Amino acid sequence: MYKKNISAILLSGVMLSGLSANALTPKQTNDIVVSTSLISLQTSLNKENISLSGDRTNYVYFASIDRLVRENNESIKSFKKTLASVLGTDTSAQFKDQIASYEIQNASLSQQAASYQTSADELFKAAENSKDDTTKAALEAQANAMALLAQQAKMNIAVNEGIISGLEDSQEDTQHQIEDTYTATKKQLDNAADQIVIGAETQYITLVTIDNNINTLNRSIAAVDRSIDVMKVQLEIGMASEMDLKTLENQRQTLESNLETLKSQQKTLQQSLSLTLGNEVGTYVEARTLPYMNNYRLQNINYDEDLEQAMDNSYAIWQKWDTARKASNDYEDNITSTADAYQAAKIDLEATKEQTENSFKALYDTLLEKQRLFEQAKENLEFAEENFKVVEVKYNMGNISTLEYENEKDTVESAKDAVTTAEVDFFTAYNNYQWGIKGVI
Repeated sequence: MYKKNISAILLSGVMLSGLSANALTPKQTNDIVVSTSLISLQTSLNKENISLSGDRTNYVYFASIDRLVRENNESIKSFKKTLASVLGTDTSAQFKDQIASYEIQNASLSQQAASYQTSADELFKAAENSKDDTTKAALEAQANAMALLAQQAKMNIAVNEGIISGLEDSQEDTQHQIEDTYTATKKQLDNAADQIVIGAETQYITLVTIDNNINTLNRSIAAVDRSIDVMKVQLEIGMASEMDLKTLENQRQTLESNLETLKSQQKTLQQSLSLTLGNEVGTYVEARTLPYMNNYRLQNINYDEDLEQAMDNSYAIWQKWDTARKASNDYEDNITSTADAYQAAKIDLEATKEQTENSFKALYDTLLEKQRLFEQAKENLEFAEENFKVVEVKYNMGNISTLEYENEKDTVESAKDAVTTAEVDFFTAYNNYQWGIKGVI
């Protein structure tokens, strides 16, 4: 009982800390994020050649995310302190304080859940009103993220309530049990730290995607402006109506509104990533480019070897194995009179192994598909650029209008956007596959 309670206590701290690291507004984070000093922050940033400007915006590259999160994230630093204190701590004397602490945490989590849900509802509403598919998708993604955070907060409340109940019934245990708990808890905390890093990397990739979407919207607005200029001339000579012009102007207003929404979401995500990196509240992070995918060719990938590593490193498999081990020990020590629990645990372990293998295969298949789409997008761009050369000749000869010329130029830019999007998707799939090898699937 005691061993399970200690593990649950520490794991609940992981869940709560993970939420704090991913909070999305200063108000939601003030109560649960410990701000680092500006001097310490600057020292850390200087090591990565990251500049801290007067408006408190940090510039960071993807390759630095993993190390920066593990070194500076308040949750992960808390994990390390927790592990260091487990073996030498008389935990029985802390039950009363811990119960009070988790009750306070639950009150804070309840407020977070309500705030996240409110944000999700507002974002879903904005998505419904959006007429631009790109903006709508971005808003829906953010809304789903907020809804997930709300659900996680509720789940953590339930976990804490279970911990409180367990603490009330807990008694002292042996040093051997504490050491066993330490091993299990370290596995849990390492997995939680990996999840925080993955969350930061996902936020970074999302910021890059938002930057690309903003560029696309700006180009769309410029194209509408050109059409409006032409429409005004057509209106003067009776070739268009006021309604035609009004339609274009309304379209421009919609694009402008979508652009402002994206910029707002960008700011929110920049601050969220900044908090995950361990910066103080109110600091923003600006993402640079992603690693160039041509540097990540797949020739060296060996699926069978990678799968073996993924299975060995999988926390989910280890967790089921540990459950089976404990059930076996309980049966051998006559704690339980039947082997049913052990047999059930073995079946669960085998099912988890099969699920992990299938999930890793899905990561591999996705990687190959995203590579194919990336190569296809590059071929499409080459075709568009070759076609545009013909358009340029026609334009220089006066055979097509400036508007037609600019529209064809936009076609090339759209093809470039498609390459950028495909490259981001390819890199994301590659990154997910690498995490899969580490056992995080």
